[in-house]
Amino acid sequence: MLCTWIVADFAQRSSKVTATNLQNYRADFVAGVANSRQIDETLKQEIKRAGRSDTHLSVILIDVDHFKRFNDSNGHQAGDQCLSTVADVLSASAKRSMDVIGRYGGDEFIMILPNTDASAAARIAEKVRREMLNRVLYYDGENTDKVSLTLGVASLQGRAIKSAENLVKLADDALLHG
Repeated sequence: MLCTWIVADFAQRSSKVTATNLQNYRADFVAGVANSRQIDETLKQEIKRAGRSDTHLSVILIDVDHFKRFNDSNGHQAGDQCLSTVADVLSASAKRSMDVIGRYGGDEFIMILPNTDASAAARIAEKVRREMLNRVLYYDGENTDKVSLTLGVASLQGRAIKSAENLVKLADDALLHG
C-alpha cells in the first residue's frame, strides 16, 4: 500500500513539474504572455484553421513608443514592469480564449485574433491604445508624458494568407507607415 502511494505521489509531482516546464517553455518570463516560440506555433495553427474554414485572421503588432527613453529614465526593473503593464492592457482587450497575446521581441508585442476581420481588429487596436494612455505610466519622473503605443493591424481571410511571415510583415508595414 505504501509503495502504491509513493508511486502515485511521484506521478502527481512529476505531472506538475511537466506542466510547469511546458508553461515556462511557452511563456515570456518578463511579461507573462506567450513567447516567440508559442507565437510561431499559434500563427501556423491559426493560418491552417483560417484556410480550412475561410475565416479572417487578424494580427496586431504593438510597439512601446520610446522604450529606450523609459528604461534610461526609470531603470530596467521599471522597464520590465512597463512591459508587464502593456501585457496586462493587451490581455484585458483580448477577451476571447482563442485570442493570443505574446511578446514578439524586445518592446514589441503581438495579438493574434482568429475569426476577426479588419474593422474589429482596428477597434481592438484603438481600445488598446486608449487603455494604455489611461494607465499611470510616465517616461520620466515629471509625470508629463505618458507611455504610449504604436499599433499596426493586418487582416486576411482564408487562403489569402500566404504565410505567418507575410501576415506579420503586413502588420509591421502598417505599424511603420500607419
